[in-house]
Amino acid sequence: MKIMKAFLIFSVLLALVFFTVPASTLAEKVIEIKAATFHPVAHYLTEDAFRRYGEEVEKRTKGKVKFKWFFAGSLAKGPQLVSAVESGLADMAFGGTWAIIHKMPITSWLELPFVVDSSRHAADIAWDMYLQIPEMQKEYKKVKFLGFFNTSICHISTLSEPVKNLEDLKGKRIATPSPTGVKTMKHLGISPQRMIPPDLYMAIHRNMIDGVLFPMAPLRSYKLTDLLANHTVCSVYSGANAIIMNKNTWKKLPPDVQKVFNDLRQSVGSLCGETLTTESAWVLEGLKARGDKVYVLTDEEKARWKVKVKPMYKEWIAKMNKRGMNGQEIFNKIMKIAEERRANPYKADSWWGEPGKKRTK
Repeated sequence: MKIMKAFLIFSVLLALVFFTVPASTLAEKVIEIKAATFHPVAHYLTEDAFRRYGEEVEKRTKGKVKFKWFFAGSLAKGPQLVSAVESGLADMAFGGTWAIIHKMPITSWLELPFVVDSSRHAADIAWDMYLQIPEMQKEYKKVKFLGFFNTSICHISTLSEPVKNLEDLKGKRIATPSPTGVKTMKHLGISPQRMIPPDLYMAIHRNMIDGVLFPMAPLRSYKLTDLLANHTVCSVYSGANAIIMNKNTWKKLPPDVQKVFNDLRQSVGSLCGETLTTESAWVLEGLKARGDKVYVLTDEEKARWKVKVKPMYKEWIAKMNKRGMNGQEIFNKIMKIAEERRANPYKADSWWGEPGKKRTK
């Protein structure tokens, strides 16, 4: 009897505790974010930027948020990443803006040839553009904008001898993933092919193309360095990549979690830029060390290339004018931003660690 009485008292006390302690304290629901990118698992952005960013978000939200990653286009291919976020197939996407750059006229400035110095420089410019140009903000009205980074600067890698001038380009079958890259190469005098990054390896292997206009950093992670051993350092252009979230996913996040994402917008973009800039440098160093032929385009020859692509600047300005904007004014404003950021880059944050640091394994 005494045992039964004690059991009843214990049960009542337990029930009181259960009903007076908030449910969130007993078992807080974890918010899972389905994050997609076309970058492969071996890509440095994957480990040194994307995963690190996810860990930082999880840390700052005290475990409320957990990322479920889908790399190498396993949830949506590069060209479909933005639409995948808009539809809700993915909660977040890292990259893919380059595939629909024709729908983002202001953002497309970042892909003009010979306007950015590095991925880090591009990320700094993009952030200031987003803050200072309302028309750019409207380009992301269907999603929640959470950061921006460009690919590493694109150079030309070929099966044969390195390209040293415009004449060497003639007759070359060059592939590039970006529509801007295609247009740039046409202005330089050839008819390039457009291919998404995962298709480039087999195209080279089957002798369908002679080379690529491609970012230096991922040459290794896409295994293109297994086939290409001739490189022209010409710093042509880089592709635009936004970090975006589905709007409904965003609206469901608690205010404190939204604040964490907002606080990291500029920092994560610069982290991606720093990672790619650093990796590009050591990838090139490694290619030289293994005996690849590397040719740096001379200033005189690059000047010839720049003359060829100048119509792209005029075309960009004209497109802005047709959309009711002052194209020349916006162009000049962004050029000023680029110059200011060249002198005053974003300072590294402590949570970055050592992005892009060369590994021996």
